Amino acid sequence: MYADRTFSCKEFSISRTETMDSVLQAKYPELKSFKASEPGNGLNTVRVNCDGQSTRFMITYAGKQYFIEPVVFGGRTYYAHYAKDDPNFIKEKFERR
Repeated sequence: MYADRTFSCKEFSISRTETMDSVLQAKYPELKSFKASEPGNGLNTVRVNCDGQSTRFMITYAGKQYFIEPVVFGGRTYYAHYAKDDPNFIKEKFERR
């Protein structure tokens, strides 16, 4: 969204990516990954991961990273959108001890 609260659409090219070998993919056909990029600007990218029940997005646009993650609440799936540098989002360490 722009400062004047308007939107603009961008064209992206999307393709399927392989994240596991063919034997494992055949065992888990519901697991799919995609990558997308803006033609003419390879710095604007999207990664999409589907597990058959929900979808996750990682978007890099104009030098910032954004995430769209599924959140299950009361038996329903909602999608939360946040920026990586959002100060209101509590980030957990990747490794736990």
